[in-house]
Amino acid sequence: MSKINCQTAQNKRRTKMVITMPHTVQRICKQIWHNVTHFKMSTLPAIITGTVQIICALLSIILGSIAISLKCAFAKIAWPIWSGAAVYLLTGVFGVLAQVDGDNTCGVLTYLVLSVVSICLSVGQCILLSIATSVEWSWEY
Repeated sequence: MSKINCQTAQNKRRTKMVITMPHTVQRICKQIWHNVTHFKMSTLPAIITGTVQIICALLSIILGSIAISLKCAFAKIAWPIWSGAAVYLLTGVFGVLAQVDGDNTCGVLTYLVLSVVSICLSVGQCILLSIATSVEWSWEY
């Protein structure tokens, strides 16, 4: 048994408490503390998600170009093109580069922030393109 000394103030006098912990609990606490302080993120998931974002960015650019050439509703905004090139592609590149470099916490943080921005932008893009699709379906030819 190991002993931990704690001092508490009670009625303006100090009393000494002795708390005993079994060795297994102490060993588990040390292992948890070691895992928290020596945490390393696996590089494979970030590289995979970054690659998927790059592929989705390229698809967004290609499909946006097709929508413009077909003169679809709201195609002149070119949302899929600029969001794909400026945000989705940039996010994917940061995701891959942040993990290729190794322990790059600034790169990981940048990837996290850009991923949140990408999510917000893609939700807005889905809403706008849903409206554009409903307008397309209501036109009579």
